[in-house]
Amino acid sequence: MDKWLEDGEQTKITPKIKEISEEISSNLENDCDLEYIFETLRWIKNNFELNDENKFEKNGKKGVFRRRTSIEIIEDGFLTGCTDFTLVYIPLARARGIPTKYLELVSKRWINKWKKEKERGKDKKRMKIKGHVVAKSKVNGNWYIVDPDSAEVQIDKKGNLKREDSSIFHRNMKILGEGKDSWDLGMRSLKDVKEFIYSNV
Repeated sequence: MDKWLEDGEQTKITPKIKEISEEISSNLENDCDLEYIFETLRWIKNNFELNDENKFEKNGKKGVFRRRTSIEIIEDGFLTGCTDFTLVYIPLARARGIPTKYLELVSKRWINKWKKEKERGKDKKRMKIKGHVVAKSKVNGNWYIVDPDSAEVQIDKKGNLKREDSSIFHRNMKILGEGKDSWDLGMRSLKDVKEFIYSNV
């Protein structure tokens, strides 16, 4: 089995996730993987609320950020941002048989600024991190960047899929880690995220 079809601890393919995947597949016109990806992104946009303060735990966003599994996010019905969007997308893609990775990104511009601040001896850890989380899915033998947060697959002006190495993320963002999910990379809280990023830039 392809490693990127296997469950991650945070992204297990549960019976409910299989059911959602089958429902999305049943509504496809052409039953192809690319159409499935777009329909999955549409399903995510239509079925979740973003940053619903009424549904956060008593500790607010930090109380759930990076702490929930994919199925817990689905059952809660709300997303805290790009990480949650991606954590919902990943097992739905894998359930279809589409190899998919979790990518932790940080802005190249932010890295350069961070390094300059470090050289000046300033408290670099006070800088707000400019990062993003996306997925990378394999379709017809090529890997493509999928951004569930913006419901986009990287395509060029002619409507063709862009390979990973020609996407905007490759030009503007640095990939700090690839894994099955956030927990696979050791990030289970905001503190973990900061430590991961500062130790990898």
